[in-house]
Amino acid sequence: MIRIFVVVLAALIIVGLPSAAGAKGDVVRIVIEGQTLAKPLVISDPGIVKRFFIWFGPGAGQPLGSEASLQPGSVLDWHQGVVAQRPKGMRSYDVSFYCTYDRSKPDQLTYVVKYEYDPAAQRGYVHLPGQGEKNFGLNVSTVFHGVEGNWFYSSAEWETLVRPVVDRATSHDDGALAARR
Repeated sequence: MIRIFVVVLAALIIVGLPSAAGAKGDVVRIVIEGQTLAKPLVISDPGIVKRFFIWFGPGAGQPLGSEASLQPGSVLDWHQGVVAQRPKGMRSYDVSFYCTYDRSKPDQLTYVVKYEYDPAAQRGYVHLPGQGEKNFGLNVSTVFHGVEGNWFYSSAEWETLVRPVVDRATSHDDGALAARR
């Protein structure tokens, strides 16, 4: 009886592994929203979105501060760890990541973070929603890092690829917003 149970359990694990491994979809669209943007900024350029992988960091095999956390592809700079204190009064943006898991299905909202940028320090910050905050449930159903509710520095890759897109949209939208006032 125990032997049958072990064989059935092993078969279920083997059958389930390919689907679990394939459950990590590709980022196909990033949507950035904020008060300084007249409309949401949609980034779908494969040259940008394919560079980011949301299943990365603590809880996904790369502990904070480890050499493994230096791997490119994250929005957060996991290597530097949690930010003890960040400046106040920065422009704030909600960043939504849409992934596709199956070519026959449309992309779906998979992960959301808050992004802020300090022009004086030329440094970006990313917040992972904590328990009780909007998008916490969505995020931890995708990947639970165990450090939710904290601020982190944004990665150099994020700043290099996405910051200029946000700056262009913000400077353009600042004029449009001023004209409407």
